[in-house]
Amino acid sequence: MSKCTHEALWVEADYYLSQIKSGKSAKSLSKEKGRHPTSVYRMIGAAKAFSKEDRKPELPHWWTYSELAPLMLIDKQYTKNIISIIIHDRLTQAQVREFIQQVKVDENRRNNALTKPMPKPTPKHTPIVADLNALSGNRWKFAETLKKYKDKGMCNQALATLMSCSYQTVTNWLRVIETFPPEYQFSNIPASYYITLMRADDPLQAAKYASENNLTLAEIRKLTKEGIPAKATAALSKARFTEYIDPDAVIQMKCELEAMRHEVEAANNEIEAITEVAQKLWVTNKHIERENRTYKSLCNTYLRELQRKVAR
Repeated sequence: MSKCTHEALWVEADYYLSQIKSGKSAKSLSKEKGRHPTSVYRMIGAAKAFSKEDRKPELPHWWTYSELAPLMLIDKQYTKNIISIIIHDRLTQAQVREFIQQVKVDENRRNNALTKPMPKPTPKHTPIVADLNALSGNRWKFAETLKKYKDKGMCNQALATLMSCSYQTVTNWLRVIETFPPEYQFSNIPASYYITLMRADDPLQAAKYASENNLTLAEIRKLTKEGIPAKATAALSKARFTEYIDPDAVIQMKCELEAMRHEVEAANNEIEAITEVAQKLWVTNKHIERENRTYKSLCNTYLRELQRKVAR
């Protein structure tokens, strides 16, 4: 659809919206412009939901805006994420309609608190991104693709439809990719084993132990039930502790401790000097006190002698 057609349809939709606000009915506008009332209603909904700023970038098909209008009024950012997916994957109107319908179904399922997964729908079109087989068995790439579109706002059921797999498969691999960062995606452990490792009390350490010991699937199942052996747990704990030690931080801490030691020694030296001065002052004070007592005794003696002579 050309840019001119887009602009013309938006002008017409804005006109309908302004006329509705002024009191006219959709039926009268339908007769005025020769459009079906349903189309008029859809154009009014699009004009109401999408401001002029939200109309860029342009969708491949203008009437997709009317399909997205209800979602836009509920969650603007979520709808923008969907628009970016539509533009990136070049979805047709039929695919967009099916996608939106699946989103609504998934929302209703969550709102009704249904715990049972929705049955896998039969897609009417070729999967848009790539299904599991198309990724040549690269499960990590498959999981990364799921996470990429999940972060853009797609629900699990919509992902299952678009990726041509089951709802449970999407859920499992999203949990795996969110639990195991790249440094725990060991090449000697088949990716499918990680779904079993998810059941361990500490999945990351279980994956590391399984990689170091080249465990089979049966051994991994036993590991998730019985846990990592005590000796191995102690070794892993020690290794995990040493991983957190930063050599530069240790050197810096030693320097700080050495500086603190020098400061304490300097403070102790100052205290010793002050103590020595205090002792000297105490000795001087005692000497002065003794001299004062001697002078006082002499003064008393002279005073008595003087009083005696005056009395004669």
